[in-house]
Amino acid sequence: DPRLAVVLIVISLILGWVSWRVVERPFRVPDSVSGTQVAMFSLMGGVLLFAGGVLFAGNDRLTPLVQQTASIGPSTQVVLIGDSHAEHLVSGLMPFFPIELEYSTSAGCVPLRDVDRYDFRFVPGECASFIGMALDSVIAEPQVGVVVLASMGPVYLTGEPFRGTWPERVTGDGLVLTDQPEISDRWTVFELGMRRTFHELRRAGKSVVFIVDVPELGIEPQFCDLSKPETCQNSRVEIDRRIGEYRRLVRDVVKDFANVTLFDPTELFCDESVCHGIRDGQALYRDFDHLSLFGSSLVGDQLGPVILQLLARQ
Repeated sequence: DPRLAVVLIVISLILGWVSWRVVERPFRVPDSVSGTQVAMFSLMGGVLLFAGGVLFAGNDRLTPLVQQTASIGPSTQVVLIGDSHAEHLVSGLMPFFPIELEYSTSAGCVPLRDVDRYDFRFVPGECASFIGMALDSVIAEPQVGVVVLASMGPVYLTGEPFRGTWPERVTGDGLVLTDQPEISDRWTVFELGMRRTFHELRRAGKSVVFIVDVPELGIEPQFCDLSKPETCQNSRVEIDRRIGEYRRLVRDVVKDFANVTLFDPTELFCDESVCHGIRDGQALYRDFDHLSLFGSSLVGDQLGPVILQLLARQ
């Protein structure tokens, strides 16, 4: 992203000047900088580093592993678990669950028991451990009635990014069962992980909502013309080719579990011929496949009532 590159350059230049002013110059010109000034410049550098970290915390391309875990409190009734494609649903759900919703998300992690997913950004075992702790936590809390599971699907199952965008996502990646690493077929790993997870949550008395991944855009929204929706769309044929087998797998597994509700947002983005990246003059995505606030709201307006209905049955 050119904008991120510019910010990085500016921060590096400022930090370089701070380093020269605080470290190099004092050695060359004794007593030119006071102790108070050193402390002030050091604090400035720390603030800039922190700001840079905040700016990039949500960017899968630059951060190795961003984990966000909200503690389950007495008001928590709904917990969202997954990767960054779970995190982008939070803003759309908050109007329905201002205090009832908590979430545990980590970029690149599949919210399924014993399924470890890794790439060059983080070591094998991290995702399985993080997701395992999140599942253990909701199972142990009786006030949690609904568990929402969301993540990317086609990228993990095919090992290929849509249209080749963000290839670093699949650099050195793997999808394995921690207790059966000899299984090399990603689709089998995903299915077994789904079944294990649904069975555990059913046994714990939890209702589950499994979110089919949103259609990938494969286009940087900044290059779209909001006044011309045709500049930011894909053919339905291309999207169906990308997600068809994934959707069939998910549907086949979910039908075996009465405690699991399948939520498929595909039709919110696609009509019979086109899948849209713009609606009502607003971008639905903030990058190649993560939803914008508007896109999240579009999904949340449909997903929120589904979750509320499940809570009412508890």
